[in-house]
Amino acid sequence: MAGLHGSAARRGVGLCVVIGLLGGCATGRPGGGEFQDLSCRPPVELFPKECTDDDADKCVLNGVRYEEGLGVARDVRHAATQYGKACEGGAPLGCVFLGMLYAKGNGVPQDERRAAALFDKACKGGVEAGCTALDTF
Repeated sequence: MAGLHGSAARRGVGLCVVIGLLGGCATGRPGGGEFQDLSCRPPVELFPKECTDDDADKCVLNGVRYEEGLGVARDVRHAATQYGKACEGGAPLGCVFLGMLYAKGNGVPQDERRAAALFDKACKGGVEAGCTALDTF
């Protein structure tokens, strides 16, 4: 399970999601196709300043913002709160990110049962990363 939760891998997942949601940093590659350049950081002003109950996707973005320290002081506990709001608000990707924090004990107490429940919820919500993470337990 260590491979799933390595800090570099975690940062890559978070930035990939942010870049994808904000629609930036795609570059061409030899042989055609597009890929997301993870060395590119989206402009901080594109991140939501608040996470509202009516837009769970903003809560995911805000969670990544605080977990990665993008334009704000890094605060993993606050990121966990944002991911929790996202998960409860109908954004299953928030469940995956919160589950990763619980699996590792990063910003929240380590709790593999809670992590598995969150991954299961994300998987049932159609997020393949939740299914993949669930298979590691």
